[in-house]
Amino acid sequence: RFLRGDIRNRKTVKEALKDVDVVFHLAALVDVSFSVKNPALVNHVNVCGSLNILEESLKQNVKKFIFASSCAVYGEPQYVPIDEEHPTNPQSPYAVSKLAVEKYCQIFNKLYGLETVSLRLFNVFGPRQGGKTYSGVITKMVERLKSGKPPVIFGDGTQTRDFVFVLDVIDAFFKVMNTEKCIGEINIGSGRETSINKLAKLLIKKFNLRVEPVYMKPKAGEIKRSWGNIEKAKRVLGYTPKFSLNQGLEAFLQSTRKSLECKPTDF
Repeated sequence: RFLRGDIRNRKTVKEALKDVDVVFHLAALVDVSFSVKNPALVNHVNVCGSLNILEESLKQNVKKFIFASSCAVYGEPQYVPIDEEHPTNPQSPYAVSKLAVEKYCQIFNKLYGLETVSLRLFNVFGPRQGGKTYSGVITKMVERLKSGKPPVIFGDGTQTRDFVFVLDVIDAFFKVMNTEKCIGEINIGSGRETSINKLAKLLIKKFNLRVEPVYMKPKAGEIKRSWGNIEKAKRVLGYTPKFSLNQGLEAFLQSTRKSLECKPTDF
């Protein structure tokens, strides 16, 4: 059953949660730059909308509420790899909204007994991904390389990210669903640190192009390193990423080629 709607609309949320045992809550405005320009709107959707879902989950006797949070709640890391005990220091309205919903999840568990889990997702990438999210760097590089253009890197490229393939993330969500008394915050990533320079080299090689990255001024507020400690996910969920970065990129590129084959008129 597919229901299109707005999580700010209580009637829509009520309809969506009928006969539901487990909620996977991924609905949100996720563009960080958009959140900087529109903090009130992002708060209204991400926080108030999430409260609608939490409250309705209680009324509908939902057994488990699984929230897609973000590594953005950590801000600039004090140490890596980042574990769940790392201090939170959000650097954007988007990150603040994610942390706020995490806190509401804690409260709904403590006060009302709703089983809530917040998965702090690192840099998720995969088929059909747009270019505006944290992991959008992969999509943007691929779009340029498909046109024979060099990838653009903001900064010197030594900044790192923890790229995790979407199928591994889906696996984590299902493991949470099937794990009893799983409550709190859990990092979900690959557990590997990759520089943007290395990412660019991998993609250039896959396109068999002789180009060099174009370096531009760093983006304001961009963190230097991001690398998740996933030991808690391994211990509590039995989570182990199955896709290496190279395997994930191959799957991503295959899906891109298939989408191009399906839409020849786009050329």
